[in-house]
Amino acid sequence: MEDLFIETIGNIISKYVDYADRNEVPYLFDPSEKISGNNLLDGYTGEDFSDFINELVNHSELLNEKGTGNETWREILGNEFPAEKQTSSNSNYLLCKNLSYRKKPIWPMSHGGAAFVTLTVVNQQGQIVEYHNNGGPLDKGYDLYFKACTGVKKPYTVYWQITNTGEEARADNCLRGNFELSDMGRYGKRESTAYTGSHSVQCYIIKDNVCVAKSHDYIINIA
Repeated sequence: MEDLFIETIGNIISKYVDYADRNEVPYLFDPSEKISGNNLLDGYTGEDFSDFINELVNHSELLNEKGTGNETWREILGNEFPAEKQTSSNSNYLLCKNLSYRKKPIWPMSHGGAAFVTLTVVNQQGQIVEYHNNGGPLDKGYDLYFKACTGVKKPYTVYWQITNTGEEARADNCLRGNFELSDMGRYGKRESTAYTGSHSVQCYIIKDNVCVAKSHDYIINIA
């Protein structure tokens, strides 16, 4: 559900940001068809719609900066949203962020865009396993399906930075830390839980050879 919500935010921004910039209100068809020709945005001003899109952008930037933990959602949705259970130390973020073999971005950076990584975990029996950023350790042999979500207007290219830690990855010469293109459609990356340790996944949104958005680190802990 969280993945769908994040993706919906990005899709709305991408589709309607041009209207907001022009202070215009688009026509939004009523899918219920209870009233023929009903415009769901009828009665809203251009300023109203622009404020709505800007608020979504602010939420996107907050998710990009702080990740998708429960505390971030509480800032967006209010204190009725449940507090986060502390499962892993924030030291995992620092560990993955400061690795010497983790390459620095190779593109000029443009601030203002937002991007997020969503993840679907599938175990060896083909069942979806619930996992949150920097959550409790997963068993080995699981498939990881990452997807980049952003409000940046297409076309753009997604690059991924996968950075591993631990002696198993080192012994297998698989610490990585470079930049890789998507290998699951245009915006997805498939990985697996192969090495014990904490590992980071980050996506970069590249448009006209400039990085216009990047995600917060998504930390995968493997037993």
